[in-house]
Amino acid sequence: AIRKCRGQVIVHNTQVTPRDLDMGDVQDYFDDVISEVSHKWDDLARKLGFSENQIKGIESLKPDQDRRCREMLHRWRNRDGREATLQVLKQALIDIGERLTADNL
Repeated sequence: AIRKCRGQVIVHNTQVTPRDLDMGDVQDYFDDVISEVSHKWDDLARKLGFSENQIKGIESLKPDQDRRCREMLHRWRNRDGREATLQVLKQALIDIGERLTADNL
């Protein structure tokens, strides 16, 4: 039997993370990313392949950094679909100097 318990998955009384089973959605980590790095949302956007025009568009639509970061992450997830993985997000965070945040996801 598989069940979630405090961010982990219990499989036959063995604890593994969702990453170990390739379960879950990268979107589950957006709140953590936003709370830690929304002040660098535009740098993260560049690492995730957004153009300067796309970044300016998000800037003009959303009034604060948290909302801009959330909008950018959702656009990335929608644009890249199955390619928008936790591994890609973690590497982008490392690339902008946020290794601790990446390691904590």
